[in-house]
Amino acid sequence: MHIGICELYRNKEGGPKDQQGGIKHFYCGPNISILIVFHIISYLIYFYISRTRRHHELGVTRPNFLPLFNPVARKSIEMTIDMLSATSIDYIKKFPNVIVKDDLRIVHGFPPESPTKYLFELSDDEIQDSLEKMVESYCFIGHTHDLEILILENDRLTRRPLEKGIFTLNPNNKHIVNSGSVGQPRDGNSQAKYVIWNSDNKELAVRYITYNISDTVKKIYKAGLPEQHALRLM
Repeated sequence: MHIGICELYRNKEGGPKDQQGGIKHFYCGPNISILIVFHIISYLIYFYISRTRRHHELGVTRPNFLPLFNPVARKSIEMTIDMLSATSIDYIKKFPNVIVKDDLRIVHGFPPESPTKYLFELSDDEIQDSLEKMVESYCFIGHTHDLEILILENDRLTRRPLEKGIFTLNPNNKHIVNSGSVGQPRDGNSQAKYVIWNSDNKELAVRYITYNISDTVKKIYKAGLPEQHALRLM
């Protein structure tokens, strides 16, 4: 089974695109902002794409959560709320905090099921403790928008950035994989990034996709979004 995992931030008129065959399940962690509109919600529903709740969904569905965001994120979420139908908001409310399938756990922030906790907020000792308690061998997260892998092997925690390529992950170890970001990276590389997990042979494929950033930047400005979303891509 191939499972595609991404942190999606997409312009309503089109953004990074890649068509790969053989993906049977696609667990997606989109950034719900102005860039995610009706046709994206409809796409998730129509194709039965599973996804987890993020802090941005909490901002959309819980008014008392919105003040916790920085001004840039808050403006984007407020614009999103104005565009979403009541049906779409009801659908968003049903997103789970975590998806567990076989030996795989998917959560936006940090295991076991936090949509808000950042990886960089935790010490290595805290991360190792969480991995030791985790039943599954593999956990995929997002939130920080940085591609990274953390491996617990023989009571020793190691971490490193993830580069483009295919990697085999030992099922005897514990792993946290940060899938990066399709549209708002934080690593200085504006390519869209996502991963595909092959649960049969335990292979992780890290994909970097080039797309027309100039057009996307123009659409961000045209939509009236905060300028910071465009500057991150330039």
